[in-house]
Amino acid sequence: MIRISSAALLVVGLVALGASPASPKSSVNKEATLAVSNAIAAAELGAKAERLLAKDFKYHGPVGMELETNGYVGFMAQLNASFSDMKMTFTHVVEDGDLVGVHYTNTFVFKTAYNGIPPTGKPVTMTGTFIRKVRDGKVVEEWDNPDLLGLMQQLGAIPPAGAKH
Repeated sequence: MIRISSAALLVVGLVALGASPASPKSSVNKEATLAVSNAIAAAELGAKAERLLAKDFKYHGPVGMELETNGYVGFMAQLNASFSDMKMTFTHVVEDGDLVGVHYTNTFVFKTAYNGIPPTGKPVTMTGTFIRKVRDGKVVEEWDNPDLLGLMQQLGAIPPAGAKH
């Protein structure tokens, strides 16, 4: 049996997206990528968006969600309003040229309604992977793949696997 690590799959994904060879700006690209996530976790993206996101920023999220800067900032503000005490852990950060891939774990408390789902006040953990493209020290594009099924199960919107109906 062949086993492939998630980091190896992330690198394959980066190459498939057309990532360019590693550049001397590698630490700048990682810093820019993680600065956006840290601003989201601190509920400061709105105040820092102009410094962190390119004017032509595009977000490609789950289930066909496509957003530009203002929509992205608003979406993240909605998440910050519904989920408090957000803590992000970056389990893998892989860079290939202007693309930075991150596998993350977020923990937070479900404090107010989210998309019509009543709050539980309980802690929630979500994992996922995103790839951000960086240009001139700003994030210009993001492809996000969160574990929405796992999140919806924890929020009580979908029964857990094996639950009796």
